[in-house]
Amino acid sequence: MTAPTTAVARVCLLLNGEDARYAVVGATAMRLWGTSLVTREIQILIDPTLPNAERVLRALGAMPLGIASEIAPGDLIARPVTMIGDTPNVDVLTRA
Repeated sequence: MTAPTTAVARVCLLLNGEDARYAVVGATAMRLWGTSLVTREIQILIDPTLPNAERVLRALGAMPLGIASEIAPGDLIARPVTMIGDTPNVDVLTRA
C-alpha cells in the first residue's frame, strides 16, 4: 500500500485502521466533490458512541502532535464540535 499523499487521506487511513464510524463533511467534503472552496481543517461527523469516540481518538492520537490523546472519549461525544489542533487540524462533529 502506498503512503497517503494528502492530509485528508492520512486522517481517513488512520480512522479506517481503527474501524471508526465517520463521514467526511463540510468544506472538506465539498472540496472532494470538486468545488473550489478551500479550508485547511478536516471536518468529520462521527457516530457519537463511547466505543466509536475511543476509536476516533486512538486514530487521531497517531497524528504528529498527538493532541487527540489528551481528550477523553466522554468529552468528545458530549460536545457538538471538538477542534483538535493537530497537523492537520481536525474538527470532530457529533451532530449534523
